[in-house]
Amino acid sequence: MKYDRWVNNRWLAAAEIKLSLSPKLTKGSYLAMEDLGLEKLYIITPGIEKYAYESNIDVIGLRDFLNEIIR
Repeated sequence: MKYDRWVNNRWLAAAEIKLSLSPKLTKGSYLAMEDLGLEKLYIITPGIEKYAYESNIDVIGLRDFLNEIIR
């Protein structure tokens, strides 16, 4: 499942859901970010911790993710 935030017909952010508490992104995730011109990717996990995976990629729990996107 993907979450997408659009502004001026352009994706700014997307989300990828992982069932692991220590997620790993595949090469396809990076290619999709590049192809879509994404500025931000959220990796949603069943955990409650939020941390930076890379400078423009955050690992986040579902509850915190939902709170973040409704702002």
